[in-house]
Amino acid sequence: RPTSGPTKEPTAQPTNYPTKLPTGSPTSRPTSGPTEEPTAQPTNYPTNPPTNYPTKEPTGAPSRTNQPTISLAPTYQPTTAFPSWGNTILPTRLGGGEVEGGDAATIQFPDTFFEPNRVSNGTMFTVTALQDLSISALSTYTSEVSEGLVQVYVRPGSYVPHTASDEGWTLIFNQEVYQRGYDELTHLGPFLEDQLVYLRGGDSVSFYVYTTEKLSYHYSDEWSEGITVADDGSLKMYAGIALAYGKWESGCGAASLQPDGECKFAPRVFSGQLEYSLSTPTTTTTTTAPIPSIEFSTPNRKKAQSDDCKGITFTLEAKQNIILQGMSIVAMNNIASEVHIYTRNGIYTENSLTNSDDGWTLLYEGKIPEQQNKLVDLDDFGQGLRLAAGEVRSFYVFSRKGLFYTDGEGAMAFPDPYITEGTPYAEDSSIVIHEGRGTKGLFRRPLETSGKWAGILRYHNDS
Repeated sequence: RPTSGPTKEPTAQPTNYPTKLPTGSPTSRPTSGPTEEPTAQPTNYPTNPPTNYPTKEPTGAPSRTNQPTISLAPTYQPTTAFPSWGNTILPTRLGGGEVEGGDAATIQFPDTFFEPNRVSNGTMFTVTALQDLSISALSTYTSEVSEGLVQVYVRPGSYVPHTASDEGWTLIFNQEVYQRGYDELTHLGPFLEDQLVYLRGGDSVSFYVYTTEKLSYHYSDEWSEGITVADDGSLKMYAGIALAYGKWESGCGAASLQPDGECKFAPRVFSGQLEYSLSTPTTTTTTTAPIPSIEFSTPNRKKAQSDDCKGITFTLEAKQNIILQGMSIVAMNNIASEVHIYTRNGIYTENSLTNSDDGWTLLYEGKIPEQQNKLVDLDDFGQGLRLAAGEVRSFYVFSRKGLFYTDGEGAMAFPDPYITEGTPYAEDSSIVIHEGRGTKGLFRRPLETSGKWAGILRYHNDS
């Protein structure tokens, strides 16, 4: 360990793994990890009470100077609804890992890394297979170079709402490991008894990587939990969460260093790799019933006739914990169009809609075909977007060829219309939708009156 300041990062690239982002190795960047384990009580403990949206965990690891901006562009058109449950086999021993068709080449995913800039005991994330494949190992970054216990758990579908205990999880890696810190990946494999995690195309599976010596992973406010962060055409990975101050939710409550007792933090992105091979398992599959989805149609959907805007906002308030899976919009019929859906935490402002997407996260991007019906079902949002009870999020739905909505209550007050933005107009037992504003272009100054988004929201309760 250095004694008088950080040394430069070696210019030689690792031989077994691709380089971290950026692909050109910096020649004068200081070392990324702390030289000593952070103290139990962080020195930069937040002084403000947390908002409804999960706060960041204390930055036990000093953030890197000159940290590169992640350039890996997320994709937003999953092929299946969240979560995909069918035909998941995990884990199944298959003759020491043999698969039909002989040995298959091992693929490392993703091929570029998310720069580790946060530290806690563990992280959970979900992946979806787009082809039949088998996962054989993982690699991850840790907060320091040391010996320590590392465990990897796996379960079919989403980790939500299964973060409190190991019920329903399978332990597939459990051993003392020489952890290599920030500058080199720590390899976790093979799994116990050479087990493989098999996925059929369309299946989803969640991982929980836990270590007593602290994991390192990525945080950026450009993500939301459940957003696709990596996709190589065979496997897709979503932004997940971190668990701090202990294993599972043992770090919540009195054990937490947060004023509200929080120990789960989102969004967090796994910094590391999965190793997989394209394959077809030879064993019998098992099927798990999917979580039923609720479709909530706004009461103005069939009456939506206003067509003088291409985008409209609304705010969604969760009365219970929910996972928002997708939506249907009322768009111009018989015209193909590009559609973008953005979201941000809290209530948007008029300035946040003008000329910039700063502070917004792209939740969906796709094209809708020419069709006779105005109601268009969009592909779902991958892993889904989680809203805790009491949380408020803003949404901005934009269709380049236009969409239909209805005027807000104040817009009908002639001859002096007024803005009733924020007025609730649709609700059920789990959600409340509030009036928003329309725009004539993407991130342009909103109209002078408020409007009511029309469509269908698909979600399920997260009890």
